[in-house]
Amino acid sequence: MLDANAGLTKAETEAKALVERGLELITQAKGAYREAVGAYREACRKAGADCEFPGGRSENVSPKVSFIVEKVDKGIRVMVKGKPESDEIIPLAALKASIGKAAYAYYAVFAVMSSSARKSLLAAARPFRFSA
Repeated sequence: MLDANAGLTKAETEAKALVERGLELITQAKGAYREAVGAYREACRKAGADCEFPGGRSENVSPKVSFIVEKVDKGIRVMVKGKPESDEIIPLAALKASIGKAAYAYYAVFAVMSSSARKSLLAAARPFRFSA
């Protein structure tokens, strides 16, 4: 039993050392990448050429949207500001089952998708629409 515990302790110590070494390698690789990309960007800037790696943070995946929310008799009326076609009534039953799923379903259909993708999805899901 003692040999098993000693072996386990030794293995855990070795694993921790490997993880620490891996993190050190990652840090070194990130530093080398930053240096190389920085030199590349500087060369692009001096040459007046477009840079393949412009740097900085990438744009948000999802565009920022605002919602108009109103309580009605049948549930909650939701609409993306500036998009009247996104007007939808989410029944109270759907909200009671899962507010998160109802909100995500609405957001996925009306706030993020392109108009052509939205139309094809709505046409395919017509019987499953929220409104009555």
